[in-house]
Amino acid sequence: MELIAFVETGGKLRDVVVLPLRSPGQPEPANQQELFEAQKAAIAPLHTFEVAHATCHLPSDMDTLLAAIESGFGSHTAFNIKVRRTSLALLRNLRERKKQGDRAANEVRESRAAIEAPSAMF
Repeated sequence: MELIAFVETGGKLRDVVVLPLRSPGQPEPANQQELFEAQKAAIAPLHTFEVAHATCHLPSDMDTLLAAIESGFGSHTAFNIKVRRTSLALLRNLRERKKQGDRAANEVRESRAAIEAPSAMF
């Protein structure tokens, strides 16, 4: 939902850095190809997104989320399409970044460092 809100409020997908989740102790991708594959795997579930299969911890959150989707997009189908198209556009951006080489790897390292030491950002 946050990705779609970002795009809908004027955010650019070129500014999105995909940080693949990894298990504790799992090393960073060793090279550009491993990073690309991990990023592709991270966004793959969005290609077949169905809001009807979404869940929230609290039932009231789900009601709020569905109401926001219906208000902003008119229907669940329209939102599903937006998520899927956004994921495909994000995949295209990943492919472009892969062509640019180390820039994508540096963005991931810098983003992870900022998350792990947020006080360094201020």
